[in-house]
Amino acid sequence: MDQRKDLSFEIVKGFKKAYSIILKQENEILKDYGITPLQYGVLECLHIKGGMCINELIDRLISTSGTMTVVIKNLEKSGYIKRECKLDDRRACMINLTDEGQRLIKKIMPKKTAQVHDFADTLNDKEKAELIELFYKFKQRYKETKE
Repeated sequence: MDQRKDLSFEIVKGFKKAYSIILKQENEILKDYGITPLQYGVLECLHIKGGMCINELIDRLISTSGTMTVVIKNLEKSGYIKRECKLDDRRACMINLTDEGQRLIKKIMPKKTAQVHDFADTLNDKEKAELIELFYKFKQRYKETKE
């Protein structure tokens, strides 16, 4: 295998390792609240952006419709979100946080924010900006190949 290919594998291995560390820390925070990272993602998204339809959540959180349906049902059952469906089209539902969902996300967000800052503080501001640019470059290439 040539040097270029070895570096490519090292990049992917590094991404996976970093992501694994982030998920492990996130799970440690969320287990106290009985929700999954994807459930947290939905609550956070709704808290920041306001009500959304399921398809918007799927796009923003890079999920599948089957997975998101289960997540939405579980969050609804727990009383953290509510669906508001149009009478003429039950498929067109807006998902919103309930008061209980707002309280939960406000409890978790400071801990999640501290976790994110702790992880990112490994880098200085210049390195953070460079990494963001590199991630954007990967994202652009992926978008181009999907179109």
